[in-house]
Amino acid sequence: YPSRNRLEIKNTPLAVIMGKTCGQYGMSAYLELRDSNNNLVLGNNQQSFTLAQPSGNNFWSEPLPTTLVVLDPAKTYYVTLWANYDNKKGIKWNNTLELRMALRHVSEDTVHTFKTNEDKIRYTGNVGIQAIKNWYYAFQVTAETQMLRGFDANSNFVNTDFLSPLVVSPSLGMDYNFNWFKGKLTGSTHFGLLASQMRYCDRKNLSSRHGIEDGEHFKITYGSEITINFTLNIIDGISWRSRIRGYTSYEISMMEFENWFNFRINKYLSGQFYAYPHFDDSRAKDENHGYWRFKENLSFGFVYSF
Repeated sequence: YPSRNRLEIKNTPLAVIMGKTCGQYGMSAYLELRDSNNNLVLGNNQQSFTLAQPSGNNFWSEPLPTTLVVLDPAKTYYVTLWANYDNKKGIKWNNTLELRMALRHVSEDTVHTFKTNEDKIRYTGNVGIQAIKNWYYAFQVTAETQMLRGFDANSNFVNTDFLSPLVVSPSLGMDYNFNWFKGKLTGSTHFGLLASQMRYCDRKNLSSRHGIEDGEHFKITYGSEITINFTLNIIDGISWRSRIRGYTSYEISMMEFENWFNFRINKYLSGQFYAYPHFDDSRAKDENHGYWRFKENLSFGFVYSF
């Protein structure tokens, strides 16, 4: 919401929003700092204490525990930055940078005091030129890696690291923006008819774990992709936000399906269920789950304000 050089904060306990418009041109930049329960916490007088039950199969490079853990808000924050341009004449340029970091203590691991429960850097850029109404000719690029090293349980073996891997996915196609059911369902779909996926692994000994030939740093494939982002406000206090992305080179395929179910129980108690199935047949096949990986996280937050 920036509008005519005004600062507007809508329906959030906190937002840092900067913007300026001039004639038919506008630029907006947004900064939010959220905890693991999706509460805005940057400079806010609202605190939360979260109990979480994470789980996941062992095909993840960083398997999750199946015991109840406490996610300390000081160690579990998500930062999302937006910088969006719209000239009001059919040209838009949207940029999103997501930084996710969650540390956890697992008593079964005697080697590490803390391990990462989630660690991700993801940039998404999209440039669109309006074709008709809600349709845009669009170029999109995503880039994803992580910040810290990941270790096997009770071991100093590094299984992931910064730039190990780095996945960059540019695509050219069409975007469709939708707003259905009187605003209850909103989102966008990107049809990337011409796409590629570039994988880089700085640590050669990890290349085969991330879909790259053993001993090589780099791999590139060409194909098509689709990305769907939507938010559904089911009822007051319950919402479902999702990100679906699929890519195929017509030889290998990848699909990820991120889901956040947020619910507010009362003034002091809220919760979130996170589910993330992931399919990738370019990686080594797991004996039990094949090419599928699963991650789930159920958390409850006790929130108070002063």
